[in-house]
Amino acid sequence: MAQHKEEYFIIPMLRVLYVHNAPTSTEEIKKEIKYYCDLSDEDLTPYPSRSQKEPRYFQIVGNIISHNNPNFFKYVSKIRQGESDSKKANPDLFLLNDEGKKLIREIIISEEDEIDGFLTTEDPAPSEEDSEPEIDEVNQRVIDMYNKNGEIKRTPTDKNLSRTVLELTGFRCQVAVLLGEEHALFNNKNGEPYLETHHLIPLKASKDFFPLNLDIAPNLVPLCPNCHAKLHRGSYDEKLIILRMLYDKRIKSLNENGIYISFEDLLNKYYI
Repeated sequence: MAQHKEEYFIIPMLRVLYVHNAPTSTEEIKKEIKYYCDLSDEDLTPYPSRSQKEPRYFQIVGNIISHNNPNFFKYVSKIRQGESDSKKANPDLFLLNDEGKKLIREIIISEEDEIDGFLTTEDPAPSEEDSEPEIDEVNQRVIDMYNKNGEIKRTPTDKNLSRTVLELTGFRCQVAVLLGEEHALFNNKNGEPYLETHHLIPLKASKDFFPLNLDIAPNLVPLCPNCHAKLHRGSYDEKLIILRMLYDKRIKSLNENGIYISFEDLLNKYYI
């Protein structure tokens, strides 16, 4: 794969800013962009004129910012910090504007919905007319795999169930809980911590477990945007660490609902 051009990195850069939801430096963008794009060997090759042996894509990210690329700054506000105590100017910081936030929300939802029935705390909460789902009852649902024309249907997701799981887990990233950490979260438009609900066994695997339903509580894992991005865009080692923790935590409950899968099959069939 050849080295990527500037335009390829703009959306990943915006995604870093979206996850931070706070003024972010160029160096932070360079460090975290790898979670949101597929880097080629040429992208990773050290840039010859850089004393620190930085990879080439660091130079491209820097150029996008220093050259004021309009396709990036259409969605970003620049924050100038002024002079530091050492009389050296502090680095500029960057923050998504409203148009940028709207763009990334649309991209994330369209991409992740195809992968695992992606839901977030920004999805509408159940109305007063909707009753809270009984977890055991929902877990026992079977799915209708085919439509009337005999074609495979997309497995529907239950937003009420997702909401219930978020509440039961205290609106906390489950990777953070397992690690004994606190992962930074921003509040959504409803003033709640923004989380993304991930299906540990992706909904695209439904045909492999038919007629059992994969949209059940033991398979729903609330994650912060950064951990969710690592599961889809991270390196093999990063995926391995996160999936191992989540699998060990959830497999007993999945088995109790008739869903059996080895960790090796989960990793190889749906994530690698």
